[in-house]
Amino acid sequence: MQAVWDAHFALGRMTIGPAGSSRRGDGWYALVSGEQSAELNMCALTPGAGAAAADELVGVLPPDLPAVIFRSQLADPFTTTRLQQLGFSTAPEREALMICTRPPAPTAAPFGIRRAAEDEIDRGIAISSEAHEVDGDMLERTLARTPQDVIELWLAWDGAEPISAVWLLHGDGAIGVWSMMTPRRHQRRGAGRALLTAALADTWSADTRFAMLIATPAGRRLYESVGFAAADDVTTSFRGIDEALLDAIGQAAPPGG
Repeated sequence: MQAVWDAHFALGRMTIGPAGSSRRGDGWYALVSGEQSAELNMCALTPGAGAAAADELVGVLPPDLPAVIFRSQLADPFTTTRLQQLGFSTAPEREALMICTRPPAPTAAPFGIRRAAEDEIDRGIAISSEAHEVDGDMLERTLARTPQDVIELWLAWDGAEPISAVWLLHGDGAIGVWSMMTPRRHQRRGAGRALLTAALADTWSADTRFAMLIATPAGRRLYESVGFAAADDVTTSFRGIDEALLDAIGQAAPPGG
């Protein structure tokens, strides 16, 4: 399990943008873009973390910066209480750190699916911005600045319109499904499933140990259906997150949020 968290940190360091920072301590890490979006400031309390780790983690975050903190099921449960004392709210639904150890079979669907060309990156930014209520300029400064030999953008097209996007990261035998977005107006058509399975099947190599992601409540069933399984049960804490984003990921507004 620790190896999966290690991969999440190693891959995530590539996505924080040139103005970001990555920090790691005993039982915690912080991937901080500095942008005013919780999803772009992603942190974790990993297996074995205690209250001191929670204090150290929050201590490296700029005051009032929106952030998400994932807590492993093997971290001290009191750390969530400590985060509440430090101004974070706790999501009502648990999420999951998930892995897939073999490439899924591509799903047939009436969409054009391909890796995006460099001049199509802005189409992926637009999809991600719409789907998760994140300002496109923030994504331009982070995901779009990630080196192209590390990140791949894949798009599903309905004719001339891209309707779903997935961003894949690569490193040390792991594939990170870092962001997968389908705007609500295009959901329930099978585009996300077809896109993810095709992208992973094409990207998987003999050196791939596993693909990994953190599943929101809204996305978990899809990921399970294509071969992902939970490696860790995650409690999620938020600071500075709005109700539109919580709704998009399948989380009700947390008490006190």
